[in-house]
Amino acid sequence: MAYIRKRRHGDRETYYIGFKDNRGAWREKAAGPRRRDAEALLRRVLEEVATGTYGQSQEDPTFSEFLDRFLAAKAREIKPRTLEDYQYTLRKYALPFFGDTPLSHITPAEVDRFLSHLEEEGLSPAMVGKAYRYLKTVLRYAMRLEIIARDPTLPIRPPRKPRPEMDFLTPEEVRRLLGSTQGDLHAILSVACLAGLRVGEICGLKWRDVDFGAGVIRVVRSYDPKHGFSEPKSRYGKRAVPMSPRLSRTMWEHYRAQGEPGPEKLVFPNSLGKPRDRNALVFREFKRALQEAGLREIRFHDLRHTYAALSIAAGMDLKALQVAMGHHSITMTADHYGHLLKGAYERPLARMDAILQPGEKVINLPKKG
Repeated sequence: MAYIRKRRHGDRETYYIGFKDNRGAWREKAAGPRRRDAEALLRRVLEEVATGTYGQSQEDPTFSEFLDRFLAAKAREIKPRTLEDYQYTLRKYALPFFGDTPLSHITPAEVDRFLSHLEEEGLSPAMVGKAYRYLKTVLRYAMRLEIIARDPTLPIRPPRKPRPEMDFLTPEEVRRLLGSTQGDLHAILSVACLAGLRVGEICGLKWRDVDFGAGVIRVVRSYDPKHGFSEPKSRYGKRAVPMSPRLSRTMWEHYRAQGEPGPEKLVFPNSLGKPRDRNALVFREFKRALQEAGLREIRFHDLRHTYAALSIAAGMDLKALQVAMGHHSITMTADHYGHLLKGAYERPLARMDAILQPGEKVINLPKKG
């Protein structure tokens, strides 16, 4: 005796098969949203029961069963904040769709239907893309464990998200912003504009990270109000960012104004010596500084883009910029800022023409060999 039944869970329908195992006990398995998959699964199971091999077949957990296992493994590899993002995204979007589906029954067609479902729900291309990437990570882990033989996400491409237009301040706007601020906020915005640190990296700075002798700011930690201090996500995030003479003077003045504190003291603490409230910094103090300088509203993160634009305009090459920004590859830096290089070519090309002018000796060419 056996059966196939269809059950509805919210807006999804799932087929289940019922059968008696080798011991005569009733069993039930989820087969996914298609009846033909349920029929194929039932035939296979009944054959295994008849031959006495049922229960010895390869592991085939449902997506819901495997997700907890995946997240437990992922917790050993990634930062708590990143893990929370995995948990939220997968449980909110992938779990309701694939929950009772065995991993072996997740096909490219099902992945494509999943993406279409998210688009119909009104999710942005960026969020659909994230759900796709996280689903792929789950299924790739199942492949490594040899639970499934192939990655069903491989033939499917998520919708392309439009790249938002990058915003950054011009040199004149940077002068206006820094000129309208003073004290801690002036130093904070100087580090953001002239060293490209993220807000979490700024909040996590200690004085031992500011090396006046070497002229660099060493980025070795970040601060998040929920998770506290943590190391950068990747080894590339740990970096030494050169300070310009202006930034070095600003930081030295800030150091003196704080009474030359010890190396373990925070560079930008609150009144209690603890890390600053980053939300107040980003959404209140920074916005007010923009208004007082008569500037348009931009994100705090756009100050990082401002640093990149200023660096390229000053002649910094992409490899040096990659290291200073903490990008994992020069390709990432080129993708983000390559369009800003057009203007950076003009001065070198003008110098090249000048070298070729009769009687001109602009630079000494390197000797051969």
